[in-house]
Amino acid sequence: MKNALFTYTDYRQFLKDYYQDQKDNNPKFSFRFFAKMGGLSSSAYLKVVMDGKRNLSPAAINKFTKAMKLNKKEASYFENLVFFNQAKTDSDKDLYFERMLVLKPKVAFHGIEKDQFEYYTQKHFVIIREMVALPHFKEDHEWIAARLKFRINASQAKHAIDVLLRLGLLDRDEEGRLQQALSSLSTQPEVASLEVFNFHRAMLREAAESMLNVPKQLRDITSLTIPMPTETLPEIKQYLHKVKEEIVNMIGNSGKEFHEVYQLNMQLFPVTKTGEKKK
Repeated sequence: MKNALFTYTDYRQFLKDYYQDQKDNNPKFSFRFFAKMGGLSSSAYLKVVMDGKRNLSPAAINKFTKAMKLNKKEASYFENLVFFNQAKTDSDKDLYFERMLVLKPKVAFHGIEKDQFEYYTQKHFVIIREMVALPHFKEDHEWIAARLKFRINASQAKHAIDVLLRLGLLDRDEEGRLQQALSSLSTQPEVASLEVFNFHRAMLREAAESMLNVPKQLRDITSLTIPMPTETLPEIKQYLHKVKEEIVNMIGNSGKEFHEVYQLNMQLFPVTKTGEKKK
């Protein structure tokens, strides 16, 4: 269970999973047992923290890491994870998240796995692949770098194209021009955690920035806040997936010339935490 700590971005969820894992493997484990192991004054401390009714102070963090018998690196990750979740400002969240990324054990990728890792963790790789479909695209690394809304340099643009070619996501036509290939990738298990989380987090920030620097006629940002039964979530998620597929098909079958690369985000998440169901 501790080995999975580095995949978590929510310390309360980690504590819930840790508690359940301990209960499943040690019949003597309880909230009281945990409190005794960490030197906590209240046997209910772990429960109220797990339920989001109380935050963790630096002193309490040390007691929790002691109770869970985390080593130095694990304890440091858990501490920064707590600070990340409890941070009040974006700058503080950035600080602790960067520390989490540094602390996460590095997987030794080689060859194609290394290329796949880069593809899933560098947002400009995905965008450059889509840029190739634009009729005015130029395989000029300076040109590519200058047309992204965030900063990369020409060498990074070149490296991205090299990786995309090796992955088979791009290839060349008979005249040597870049074109999109029909290959697909499956996410490596080691990648589907903090790095993918970071990609989505970066794209959500791009969406927020677009409200300030993109004309209204070139964007659409709306939201819907409604009460709903949690049992309908799988059906709604399936419907959203179908909508994405329909948009892709609509664009692909339009026969119209592409102009820019767009990012479409869909978010569905709870904004209350009652956890109550009608009996």
